Formats: sequence, C-alpha cells, structure tokens
Amino acid sequence: MLKEQLETKAAAGDPKGASTVASALIRAAPDSVYVTHDVPQILVSSWVHLAKTEFAAGRVDDALKTLAEGRRHFSKSAELKDLESRYVAAGDIYDRLSSAVTINLKDTQQSLEALRAQAADEYEVAAQMLAQTLADRIADERAADRGTVADKLLQSGQKLFPNYSALLNRGTAGVLSNTPIAVDDKVADATAHSQNADSAVKDQTASDGANTKIAPSRQASSDEAVGDQATTEGGQTVPDGASNAKAAGSQAGNEKPAGDKGTDNKAERQ
Repeated sequence: MLKEQLETKAAAGDPKGASTVASALIRAAPDSVYVTHDVPQILVSSWVHLAKTEFAAGRVDDALKTLAEGRRHFSKSAELKDLESRYVAAGDIYDRLSSAVTINLKDTQQSLEALRAQAADEYEVAAQMLAQTLADRIADERAADRGTVADKLLQSGQKLFPNYSALLNRGTAGVLSNTPIAVDDKVADATAHSQNADSAVKDQTASDGANTKIAPSRQASSDEAVGDQATTEGGQTVPDGASNAKAAGSQAGNEKPAGDKGTDNKAERQ
C-alpha cells in the first residue's frame, strides 16, 4: 500500500508527499531492498516530474528552483544536475525572448541548436514553451500599440519556430514576468562553458563577436552548498534506517528523503 502511494505521489510531481510516504516505508522496513535501492530513485523522480511540469508550463523560474531544491537533498543525482543544466540554457533563451524588441536570428538559432543537442527527444517541449513565450511577448507589443515591433518579432519567430507558427499568433498580453530567472551560478557557469565549447567547434573561424555564447544572464546572490541533511515534513530528522537507503541508493543521489524546502537562491540580471 505504501509503495503504491509513494510511486503515485512521485509520478504526480509531489516531492513533499512522496518524502512523507518514504519516511513511513523506512520506519516499516529499513533494510528492505525496495527501501535501500528503489526509494531514493523514486524520490529523485518526484523532483524531476515536478520540474518538467513547471517548465512545460513556461514557469522556468519555478522549475529551476525545484531542481535546485531537489539537488540539496540528492546532491549526487546526475539526472537532476543534467536537467538543471538544460533548463539554465533554456532559461537564458527565455529571458531574451520574453523581453525582446528585436531578435538576433543567427545567435538565437545557434542557441536553439545547442539546446536541441542537450535536450534530444525533449527539445520539442522546450521549443513549444519558448514559442509560447515569444507569442506572449508579441501580444505585449500589440497591446502597447507597437505593431511594427510585433510584426518583426513574429517574422523572426516563424523562422525560429516553424513548427509553432500558428501558436505565435495566440499569445496573451501581460502574462510574462520581468523577474530574472534564479539559477545556481555554478550550474550556469558550467552550462556557459559547455555551450561556448560547442560554438567553437561549429565555427572555428568566426570572430569573438560572432561566436555563439549562452552566458548566464543571472547570478545567484548567494552560493549555498548543497546540503546533505534531510528532514521529514514536520522538520524532524528521518529515522536511522534512512542511512541504509543512502548507502544503497548512490545512483539516485545518496540522500535521505526530505520534505522541507531550503532557502531559494535569489538572482538579478547582470
């Protein structure tokens, strides 16, 4: 019964609920294979599912905060780290599109291609989200009676997102936030390094100004270390049996289930 509850909450993207059920499982059978091997992986998946849902809805900031929080509890999870890196790259493009009055087609196209290489099969989710973001920006410009600007953005968007041309005409004015996306500056630096390396391989003869660089436009105001201590929903330390899950669950992140949220990193655009 508890196993089904755990898996259901994880699939629904409910890390807090999943952690509470996991704690009950650990107390009931601390040495079981399911607890030591499967539970850590399932808890990681709860953070992944929540972040993906937020990202697809255009809530990039929330998705990045979710992944940062997940990594505080599962600091060694490669899945969380890789997803966070992709969302940082997508977040940089999101920032450009959500505030654009004109678009550098070459640079943006190269950034999208780099994102495609990272995201693979999940690229279309990001592309649709970004197309919707641009559609909302176009709607903002039309609402402000800046039709010429809106028309140029639309033309650029049709070249960048040919699969979502119709979507570009269905934006909603006033829904975009001007708040910079908060990211872990270490993840942002790593993403920028990776993207710059990709650009150098693609265009070795281009000048510095022409090279594609996805440089982080946000920097965390505080760089908190990823915490290793986990607590239950009520703030109490998870029972000692969780250490067994930590030892056997190294592939999922070697950490105990946690229910409390940590302090969010705050960021501001440079």
